[in-house]
Amino acid sequence: MNPSNHADALGRLEDLPADYIADMTALSIAPLWPQLRGLLPRGKPARSTQPFVWHYQDVRPQLMRAGELTPIEKAERRVLVLCNPGHGIEKLVATPTIYVGMQLILPGEVAPNHRHTPSAVRFVVEGEGGFTTVQGEKCPMHKGDLILTPAGLWHEHGHEGTGPVVWLDALDLPMVYSMEASYAIEGPSQNAGPDLDASQTKYRRAGLVPFGSKISVLFSVRRSMP
Repeated sequence: MNPSNHADALGRLEDLPADYIADMTALSIAPLWPQLRGLLPRGKPARSTQPFVWHYQDVRPQLMRAGELTPIEKAERRVLVLCNPGHGIEKLVATPTIYVGMQLILPGEVAPNHRHTPSAVRFVVEGEGGFTTVQGEKCPMHKGDLILTPAGLWHEHGHEGTGPVVWLDALDLPMVYSMEASYAIEGPSQNAGPDLDASQTKYRRAGLVPFGSKISVLFSVRRSMP
């Protein structure tokens, strides 16, 4: 025992009788103490995530080759996932809670409409002519743009220009998946409204309420009253 009255080493599973282990297994129960130090490491967490840098100039040629090898109909989302080496390729995670991928869409292609439980953000890296339609609002994709797709909203991608369009996807997919809550629903293509980036008109003004909302109009009227 150490000065804090905690054991330096805990009992191991192999120290227990085989018949006892078999009886517990048959009841779907297990002793905690053989795994306690792994679940609750002493002093600091045990991390698998490693510092790592992906350079776009290295990833881009592989992404362009994916465009040559795999048609959008066979991919739906043509993405190369940035896999943290500490977690391995098979887990498809950048961190234990965040998924990051580079997505490519080519002229004339459509990534079909769906919605899902993870939330997504998209940073446009390259190209012109692409768009994302989110819940009926068509959002043109220009280099440097940020497009948000909250959980549960319908969204699809398309390309009306020339040349490749590339963006970075970041989703809380691993966290949602770990809660056994990850799923998607597929749907027909959306009928986008006539106004592009309509949310900019609604939300770009400073203040605590959206510009044009009933609340802001009422506030403006009251403010103008003597």
